[in-house]
Amino acid sequence: RNGQEVSLAGYEIDGYTYFKLRDVAAILNGTENQFSIDYDGTGISLTTGQPYTRVQGDLAPIPDGTVAETALTSQSVTLTACEVDGFNYLKLRDLGEALNFPVDYEEATHTILLGAHATPAEAVLEIVNEARAVHAVDALTLDP
Repeated sequence: RNGQEVSLAGYEIDGYTYFKLRDVAAILNGTENQFSIDYDGTGISLTTGQPYTRVQGDLAPIPDGTVAETALTSQSVTLTACEVDGFNYLKLRDLGEALNFPVDYEEATHTILLGAHATPAEAVLEIVNEARAVHAVDALTLDP
């Protein structure tokens, strides 16, 4: 985010990488690609351009758990998601397309680029590690 390095935990399922929806919202918060998440007990609502309010568990390490596929729908888009321990994980490219933020990948550096100016994954790692430090959790690193 804004040139900061961040690591984002995710799952690889059937050749696709899934990331926690709230983690992506936390990373993009404060940028022109920010979006809020609301849950009313029956469905999830995403609003582009609105700030995200962080909740406990954001940017935390991935828990052990069972993966269950589901679908998130709105009037204009359906996204395939996996639920793990009550959290929704989505394909990052699908989410970027639905919410209109670019997602790129640099093969040479194995770096995911997010947002209007394509934030390198290293920037995402820094934000995550700052949050982990607050909770006295060991820092994460990127695999080479």
